[in-house]
Amino acid sequence: MSTKYLLPCSCGKSVPVSVSQSGLTTACECGRQLEVPTRGGLLKLEQVGGGASLGSRPPRPAWGPRQGLLFIGGVAALVFLGAGLYEYANPPEDIVIGAIARANPIDTLTYYRIFGSGIDVSGSPENQRLLKQITSRRVWMTTWFVLAGVGLLAAVASRFIPVEAAKRPAKRPPAPASTRG
Repeated sequence: MSTKYLLPCSCGKSVPVSVSQSGLTTACECGRQLEVPTRGGLLKLEQVGGGASLGSRPPRPAWGPRQGLLFIGGVAALVFLGAGLYEYANPPEDIVIGAIARANPIDTLTYYRIFGSGIDVSGSPENQRLLKQITSRRVWMTTWFVLAGVGLLAAVASRFIPVEAAKRPAKRPPAPASTRG
């Protein structure tokens, strides 16, 4: 069964028309010939039976707690995971390792002989600074990954929030007017 729309006439009456009649002419009870609009124009008309036309969609429901928690949890998981991966991919540079990496072959041989004898650099200020940086970065990396996990748990938990029925709040009847003497 095709949906019928009410095409208004200038006499005040409406003629029911279907989508298959779009672009054609039809007659009103008063005798006037009415041109049936195209499908786009029909969608703007009222449907037979008083229903809303296809062109007027119901308002889109606002985000509920479920969608909000899913969005915030997902964004938090992505942001914190990115921060943790950045920390993991960019470790602090060791000054000694950097010097060895940039050394020419003769300096490399010198470093080899020095380190081969087993020098103790644990008390050096550079090594202490490096150990503090490594510890700090580990703490931050752990923090970022834990927060990413919390965001992921929030996103997963949003699936367990019940979906609320799309109901419009009932209109209250007007309060009776009080009559005081």
